Amino acid sequence: MFLLSLLVLGAHQQKHRQDTFQVPMVPLTPALSILLNVFLMLQLSSLTWLSFSIWLLIGFVVYFVYGIWHSKENQRELPRLTATDSGLEEMVQALQPLSQAPA
Repeated sequence: MFLLSLLVLGAHQQKHRQDTFQVPMVPLTPALSILLNVFLMLQLSSLTWLSFSIWLLIGFVVYFVYGIWHSKENQRELPRLTATDSGLEEMVQALQPLSQAPA
């Protein structure tokens, strides 16, 4: 897996610009960083992985619940429709966004 990562990173074309940050020895440095991080992660205890998983699950729940309740799509109000004095065409026009409304 390490050699495959090294091969992919080495085959990737690099853009040489002087005004951007550059990592030295591009194919080797990122591959060694990945390898070192995987090694360090494997050294963690099972209790650490369990607590990490629980906190990650709590974070996902908070993120998605907050996102659903505070989304702009959720806060948009649909127009009130009454079928008594408006026809089907008027109800469809009321529901269409402005960009799709007929001219």
